[in-house]
Amino acid sequence: MNRVAIFGACGEVGQHIDQALCALGYQVTRIGRQSRRDLTHYRVVDLFDQDEVAAVCHHHDLIINAAGPASAIRDNIARVAIDTHTLYVDVGGEQDVFDHVQQQLLGRDLPVSCVFGAGFVPGFTSLLPFIAKEKLQELHSIELYVGGIEAFTSTSAIDFISSLGGNDALSGVVIRDDIKVREGTREGYQPLPEVKEFTALPYLSAEHQRVANTLSISNFAAFNLVADRQLLMSAHESDKEQTAALVSLSQSMVQKHGTQQYCVMDAQGWIAQQPVNLTLRCKFNDGYRMTGLVAAFTAHQLLTQSSSHLNNGVFWLSEIIETGNLISFLHEQNMFSHWDLSIEPNYELAFEEGAL
Repeated sequence: MNRVAIFGACGEVGQHIDQALCALGYQVTRIGRQSRRDLTHYRVVDLFDQDEVAAVCHHHDLIINAAGPASAIRDNIARVAIDTHTLYVDVGGEQDVFDHVQQQLLGRDLPVSCVFGAGFVPGFTSLLPFIAKEKLQELHSIELYVGGIEAFTSTSAIDFISSLGGNDALSGVVIRDDIKVREGTREGYQPLPEVKEFTALPYLSAEHQRVANTLSISNFAAFNLVADRQLLMSAHESDKEQTAALVSLSQSMVQKHGTQQYCVMDAQGWIAQQPVNLTLRCKFNDGYRMTGLVAAFTAHQLLTQSSSHLNNGVFWLSEIIETGNLISFLHEQNMFSHWDLSIEPNYELAFEEGAL
């Protein structure tokens, strides 16, 4: 039986990883920073003490990092996993952390795989364009809309604030004809009929740019769905005020509207030389559970691959996971309350092509 250790096992994401891996038959050790007498197979570990982290790695086949805030932990656990040749899965996905870990492996032929971005955002959303690429013979453009309403934890609020000030993303920017251009906010966007309207904010993350390059998509736009602009305004207060304001406001919104998360993809392309629109709309009610299931599935895939088929190195989720297999797993777990994929003729694109 494979042994898995979950750092941050008591958090919102970690608990879902724990449940999913136990259901898959794995022996799980729960790692936290505070004593918990109510949990079995639980260890208190200082995440910044390399010797303590190494002791955990030496006794497990795979490590999952779901501890937060990710902006503070960075590559502390990943570095030790590499040195101990332990498989590593991270629900976070900061580009500079990925680059630093990749640099650490440069020139070292080590039998270890590290996967970053094994969650909802980043992670699951980066796989959706691969569905369009598979369904359409030629892909012209993609627009992604991701977000909704969910209560922040203190650690997720800190990471949200950190992401707004980071260098990984370009706010108010999209890709048009392979050129990054400014794009305005879209008000009153409805991800599904008869649901709350959201403000759609253009937000081109490093993950989006990487996927656009990988799939050679010359027109790519991604939008964050925000239910209340005060969430963004709160992120400009002082550190403690930021966190408290975000947590409080998000909790109030959940009480008023309920938890709801959406992913919408509108893609244009061709099938048999005929222009078409591909539309994917999905809804689910727990972003933390989504991240937990994606991380658990990623760990399961790494542990069930034979050593001869296991790629060594540092990877993003989209580079190592088959999209269809993950989607099937999420459906088996009843993750989605709504899932609809349709392909329709695109008469507007046909007119544009004819005009040319």
